[in-house]
Amino acid sequence: MLCAPRDFKMAAVQSVNPPMYKLPVLYNNSSPLDLPTCMYQMSSCHYEEVSDGNDQREDILTLENKQENILRELEVLRTEINGLASKLEVKLPTKRSPVSVDYVISASPQDPPLSLFLLQRIMNQRNMVHCASTFLHSSVSVCDVTKVPTFQKPRNDRGRQSPCLLTVVWKNVPDLPYLVISSSHTPLFGEFTIARHLSRACLPDLYSKFGIDEIAHIDHWIHFASNSILNSKSKERADALHTLNSYLKSKTWLVGNQMSLADIAVASACLQVGSLQPTFGNVKKWLDNFPSLQ
Repeated sequence: MLCAPRDFKMAAVQSVNPPMYKLPVLYNNSSPLDLPTCMYQMSSCHYEEVSDGNDQREDILTLENKQENILRELEVLRTEINGLASKLEVKLPTKRSPVSVDYVISASPQDPPLSLFLLQRIMNQRNMVHCASTFLHSSVSVCDVTKVPTFQKPRNDRGRQSPCLLTVVWKNVPDLPYLVISSSHTPLFGEFTIARHLSRACLPDLYSKFGIDEIAHIDHWIHFASNSILNSKSKERADALHTLNSYLKSKTWLVGNQMSLADIAVASACLQVGSLQPTFGNVKKWLDNFPSLQ
């Protein structure tokens, strides 16, 4: 017997299978739920139970007693070491000696870096502890030692124990002068680049202790010494010396009221180019401040 379409739908609904899983009721809908007011509940870290401080005081006393015991043991150990050194006639060091810095500068005897020798003589005048020496490299076949500058004998020389070791090696190789920094093995090329480094390390009052504007002024004169005097043609050099002579008409020093690295750089450049014309009287008078270079 055929069913009508409506009867077929009712038969299909009645033939649906029961659910595969039946879950039990986990809560009673009749009782209200206690829901949290935040996502995570954490205990307060700002609230601490107030104590009378006796426990903390006892911990501090324990640490202090332990420290006192350690100091007493160290004192006993020092007494024993001093007694043993006295018995063996051994002199114990009183303080740690400073680390020596070795400045080895390679330079050409035909173009000596006069500014570096002047810096050493300033160190010597100030009785600074240092060691200074020069050597002749095998690349130099002929060298008249009477025509190259020399270091002054240091007044306060402790040999290799000196905190500052200055060494100039006369060579005949390209790209002179240069200094290799011992800590980083980085080469510094150029006389005035090396002079800046030595001034910062040994004589900071000549450069780095000036103000920002004054340091810029010093750098200007160092550039003037290198580009306008040493590495220029005769006409440009004469114009530069005229400019310098006019500037020194009312000046004792190039920057401020004291000697700086600017004076050392320009003075060494003037002396390296040879004799000056009589018209540069102010420059010659100013060079009298550096008798050790002439």
